[in-house]
Amino acid sequence: MKIKKILGIGLLVTCLAMSSFSIFAKSPVTGYCGQIKCTGSVSFGTDSASATTSAASSSVLCTASVEYKYGFNQDTYIVSSDNSYPSSSVTAYVNADHYSVRNLGAIGTHGVYAASSSWYDVSSIGSF
Repeated sequence: MKIKKILGIGLLVTCLAMSSFSIFAKSPVTGYCGQIKCTGSVSFGTDSASATTSAASSSVLCTASVEYKYGFNQDTYIVSSDNSYPSSSVTAYVNADHYSVRNLGAIGTHGVYAASSSWYDVSSIGSF
């Protein structure tokens, strides 16, 4: 009976640990710029965040921006970055100004622009 309790507690701890990582998963958004399929996602790295915008055509302008919220000691910081390029994919990266931070949240802003149409959406992870 004691072994079952230990295994049960171990399984519970494992499940709780795994569930805390789900907040760091990418949060994709999809849509269309005319007939062109577009996707956007935002994700955390170690002391960083990034937002990526992609389109199923290279004849577009892709834009991506990322706002990254992190905790260091008792303070909260927000840093941001943006990028645009006439290509089928673009990524905006931002690094924390500190090391060993707590990732709190990130918002990615995505845009795809073609000759006569456009697509815009926002993805997010964590809390902002």
